[in-house]
Amino acid sequence: MDAVRLEPETVITSGAIDPDEAIDAAIEAYRRRGKDDRWISARLAGKVKRAKFTSALKAAVYEVLTQMHYAIATDDIYQGLWGRTAAFLKDELDLPKKASLRDNQPTLALTYQGIAEEVAAQKLGDETELSWDEARAIVKQVAVLIGIQAQATSQFLQVDLATGKPLLSEGQTS
Repeated sequence: MDAVRLEPETVITSGAIDPDEAIDAAIEAYRRRGKDDRWISARLAGKVKRAKFTSALKAAVYEVLTQMHYAIATDDIYQGLWGRTAAFLKDELDLPKKASLRDNQPTLALTYQGIAEEVAAQKLGDETELSWDEARAIVKQVAVLIGIQAQATSQFLQVDLATGKPLLSEGQTS
């Protein structure tokens, strides 16, 4: 499994593991964690959209990006959608600092995050000479745009989509 994680293309193209079998194994692993098929589908689609987003960001920005840049861009997505950072959301979900937020979010959170990353990737895909700040402004603009719909859906369902927790009624405290 470490070889797959470190060099997935080499392992898969070498024939050491069949891509369909790898996907099936991932689906079964998620099912063993108690995830339903809707969540699994959203998670897998989100992984593809995340890869598109990070690739588009890298291609659009003329500066060399570090892991910190990608973390900041991700927090920009979360801030625009949910008004909170990954660290804050992990705290709300009582997750350890190193835990995967996305592995612990509800289906609709994964879906909206995927939409925001897909739209940002599409918008960034038209660019090749952006500064980090210019690219980040696009990411923020997209996240706020999609966040409007996410917040309306949250209100409609009376659920915090980012965490799956019920929204507080007026006058109610945590």
